[in-house]
Amino acid sequence: MNRKILTNAILFGCLSSPALVLADARTEAMGGAGTATGSYLAGAFYNPALVAIYNRKDDFGIMLPAIGFEYQDINDMRDKVDGMQDTIKGLDISDPVAVNNAVNELKSLDGTRFLIRGGIAGSIAIPNQYISASLFAQSYVEAIALPHIATSIAGDDAVEKEIRPIYDTTVTLTGFQVNEIGIALARYVQLFGQHFTVGVSPKYQYFGAYNYTAAVEDFDVDKYSDDKVTDDAFNVDVGVIWFYGPFRLGLAGKNLIKQELVTENVTVTTTGPSSYPAYTPTVSNYQYTYEIKPLYTVGGAFETHYFTLTTDIDLNKETRFKNFDDDTRMLRMGAEFNLLGQIQLRGGYRIDLEDNLEDTYTAGIGFSPGDMFRLDVAASYANADAAGVSMNWSFAF
Repeated sequence: MNRKILTNAILFGCLSSPALVLADARTEAMGGAGTATGSYLAGAFYNPALVAIYNRKDDFGIMLPAIGFEYQDINDMRDKVDGMQDTIKGLDISDPVAVNNAVNELKSLDGTRFLIRGGIAGSIAIPNQYISASLFAQSYVEAIALPHIATSIAGDDAVEKEIRPIYDTTVTLTGFQVNEIGIALARYVQLFGQHFTVGVSPKYQYFGAYNYTAAVEDFDVDKYSDDKVTDDAFNVDVGVIWFYGPFRLGLAGKNLIKQELVTENVTVTTTGPSSYPAYTPTVSNYQYTYEIKPLYTVGGAFETHYFTLTTDIDLNKETRFKNFDDDTRMLRMGAEFNLLGQIQLRGGYRIDLEDNLEDTYTAGIGFSPGDMFRLDVAASYANADAAGVSMNWSFAF
């Protein structure tokens, strides 16, 4: 892998028009909890009902660009793949001790994976007392790299039986890209004496799916296929927020129309070491399905001009690749301190209740001189092999 997987995966995402749900650095700095609190400029990415919550002086706003990425190198996959490639290059298959050590090294790859998510987004919003509107666009990519550990098969050839796990093991890098554009429409309503905002976001989505798989000794992220499977579809998000003084309760449903995209079917033939021509080649096929299902999130917040406390929880699992155990269900929480309306200090924490992502700390800062121009930056950290950054500019008039 030559330690290029991080750099190239980021480029893979950014050149494909990336974006996580890192649409808003303010929200990301607070653990990603944006269902009940957030600016009307970022509302389309978390809960369209937020588009109708704005200051009286706000007539027009722009958020552009908003960018971010994060990665997780679970169980040190990069170093282990690099080490395995070096071991195979220098392996003497006639030395049973060296072969046994190589097999044991290979076993340490089991359970490793590398995840990357990144993206870019922007919005133009016109809040008003009738129907607030926000034209938004975003593009994000999620990629995963993981090994497929081979096992020995019974046979008369004892040497081949011993070395087969080493040479038949493969590594996959597969990714899914979504580009979408839509309009969020929201309105304040009063019902049974209670105060609500409701919103809906119809949107057009364009999908792309990638699949690169190779034997572990040949795996090179630079060679990921430029070929991709594409599709497009219509989708919709909905949301509602109830508020009473500084208290808010929000509910959002995203991607209410289920979508699926299947990658190319990749064939990999492993032929074993050149020094052992008697090796029986193995032919394997790899194909993956990326799935977008409706995701429902509930959030609560206590928000004043000088202090915000908020939390979100996903009510169901968010699916990704059907072939892998990579579903997530997030619990997010965060806080913000607003210093004189000019500087905002933020912190947060998020937990994957499915235990497929590391627990992550988040922090960030915002600058809003005159409350017309805003710069927000955020960072996330789980450990030395799991981190991320995001930032956005916005203007309000």
